[in-house]
Amino acid sequence: MTHLFASDLRLLIQRLDSYSLQIKSKIQSYLLPHHQDFANLFSVCNDAVTRSNQISDDVDQLLNSISNRPIEAKIGQIIKKMSATTKEVREKKALLELVRAIMAISEKLNGAREGLRNGRLRFAAEELRELKKALRIFDDDRIDEREPVVYSLLRKEWSECFQERNSVWVCRFKRCL
Repeated sequence: MTHLFASDLRLLIQRLDSYSLQIKSKIQSYLLPHHQDFANLFSVCNDAVTRSNQISDDVDQLLNSISNRPIEAKIGQIIKKMSATTKEVREKKALLELVRAIMAISEKLNGAREGLRNGRLRFAAEELRELKKALRIFDDDRIDEREPVVYSLLRKEWSECFQERNSVWVCRFKRCL
C-alpha cells in the first residue's frame, strides 16, 4: 500500500479541477449552439402552463357564478389553486427530468468523443452502442414525429461522433497496412 503525499493530493486536486472545467466547457459548448432549441422547448412548456392556468381561472369563475354561498366559492378557489399548483409542480419535475436525461446523454456523447481523441476506442464504441439504444437510433432511419426536437439534435451529435469513430478506425487500419 502506498501513501499519498501532499504533493500527490495537490496534483490530484488540480487534475480534478481541470476535468471539472473541461466538463463545464463541454456542457456550455453544447448548450450554446442549441440555445434556441431549448428556448423553444421551454416556451412550449410555459405556454402549456399558461393555458392550464387560464383554464383553472375559467373554472374558478364558473364556480363563483354557480355558487351562491361565499364559503363554497372560496373552497372551490382553494381546491383549484391546489390542483393547479400540483399540476405545475408535476410538469416542472417532468421537465427537469427531461433536461437531466438530455444532459446525461450529451455528457456521454462528449465522453465518447473524448475517448476517440485519446485513443480509447473500445470505451468510445461501448458508449456509442449504449447511446444508440438510448436515442432509439434504428438502421432504417425511422423517426417518431412526436419526439422532442432535442432528440433529433442528439441523434445528429451521435451520428457525427459515429463518423469520427469510423474515420479513426480507417486511419488506424491504413497505418496497419
